[in-house]
Amino acid sequence: MGTLSRSEKYCPIYKPWNKVKDTKKQTLLDLIKTKFDIPQDAEGWILQSFGKKVKNWRARVKERYYDPSLSLQEQIRFRPKQVQKKTMEETCEMVSEKNKANQAKKKMVQVMGKKSYARVREELKPSLGQDPSRLEMFRACFSKHGTTKNLEAANAIEQMQQLSSNLPDGSIDKPGPDDVFSKVMRKD
Repeated sequence: MGTLSRSEKYCPIYKPWNKVKDTKKQTLLDLIKTKFDIPQDAEGWILQSFGKKVKNWRARVKERYYDPSLSLQEQIRFRPKQVQKKTMEETCEMVSEKNKANQAKKKMVQVMGKKSYARVREELKPSLGQDPSRLEMFRACFSKHGTTKNLEAANAIEQMQQLSSNLPDGSIDKPGPDDVFSKVMRKD
C-alpha cells in the first residue's frame, strides 16, 4: 500500500487524497484485492489507510525537499525521483494562477491578523456588556482604531452606522435577513 500511495500514477503528490478521483481509488482497491482476500467491510479502512499514507508521503517530501530560499526552478531540479518534472511545473503554475485570481476577487481586507472571529467576539463582550452585534463584529474585524485597509470596508462601516442610527432608541438589531449588517452586505 505504501508503494502504491507514492505512485504518481495513482496518487499524484500535488493532490490531497480527498481530491483523488473515485475511479483511481477503486483501481487501488482492485489492485490490493488481486494480492489479498479482503472482506467488503474492510474497503473503507483500506481507503483511509491509503489517505494517511498519501498524506505522510506528501509531508515527508516537503520536509526533505522543500526549501523556501530556493527558486521554483531550483526546487524542481532537486525534487525526488518519484515526482515528475512536468507535473510539478504545471501544478505550481496552476495553483499560482488560481491564487492570483482569488486574491483579485477579494474586496475587503480584515485587520485582525491570525486572531479568530470567536476570540474577537469574546474580547468585545466585557467592553460592551453583551454579545457584540454583527455591525460591531464587522467594525472590530475590518478597522483598527477607526482606520480600514481599503475603501470598500470603510464604505460598508459607514453605511451600517447610518442605518443603525435610524433605528428607534432602545431597539436591538437582532441577527437575521433584515438586520443592518445584511442590508449593507446582502446575503451571507
